[in-house]
Amino acid sequence: DFTLMWKKTSKIPNRDATVLSANTHMVTSDKRMQVMHATGGQVYVLKITNVTVFDAGIYFCEVNTDPPIRAFRELTVLRRQYRKVQKLPLPSSDTNSSHNFTSCCVSKNVSTSCQQYCHIDFVMD
Repeated sequence: DFTLMWKKTSKIPNRDATVLSANTHMVTSDKRMQVMHATGGQVYVLKITNVTVFDAGIYFCEVNTDPPIRAFRELTVLRRQYRKVQKLPLPSSDTNSSHNFTSCCVSKNVSTSCQQYCHIDFVMD
């Protein structure tokens, strides 16, 4: 039995990572963070609400295998700009415009509560 942990580290070399969770159990006291996971599924999503510039950094999930398996993602948080942005339609020649992201998420056992993130508008917004 393996444990999946979400961790955060800065871009500063040789700095220890902060453990945020172990499987779906939160280690951090930050209530804005939660791990979304469907029982029996293979997807663990780290969700951060009310993101601030202080949340920027490198996040990674790690499975405690030997050697460990890790997947890294950098989160960049931009300051809010108060200007209206026009959403442009996807070009009809775009191959992803007809892709059914929800079906893809369902086939990968993404939980129902996470499927709202499996839409092209969420990915492109």
